[in-house]
Amino acid sequence: MTVSCCKLPEYQEAAKFGNWLMLSEEFRRNLSLVEYDFAKNRSAIERQVSKCVVKQAPR
Repeated sequence: MTVSCCKLPEYQEAAKFGNWLMLSEEFRRNLSLVEYDFAKNRSAIERQVSKCVVKQAPR
């Protein structure tokens, strides 16, 4: 599942550091409903951050 918030700078910062806590509450409130539900799920964020890291910095 591709989540558009993955393209946003704040999300990419969180991905770069592998830290979903960097996603502020305000940022999450500004997401679409689907993304908001996604952002409330810690493990889902951690999985998506991992995917972003893989996409941005292939090893």
